[in-house]
Amino acid sequence: MFQLSFFLPVVVVALSALVHDVVFLFCLQLVGWPISWWDSLFNSTLPGVVLSMALLPFLYPVLRKMSKRIEPEERALYFTAPGRFS
Repeated sequence: MFQLSFFLPVVVVALSALVHDVVFLFCLQLVGWPISWWDSLFNSTLPGVVLSMALLPFLYPVLRKMSKRIEPEERALYFTAPGRFS
């Protein structure tokens, strides 16, 4: 999926980290914790997004190699026509 562009994983990581932290803050607010949204976004969420994006070039190749070792080889699926058994 990410073979076409290097920037696609960067965008996916940035958006997923941002959405995760915003949902987490929203859940905390739902259960009654007082949330200062601007302070939380600028002092916690955005540095976390920047850190995730900074670590991505180092971790992505390692994780990609690991996933190739863990994934089973793709196997061709053999289907028979309906009503035929072989």
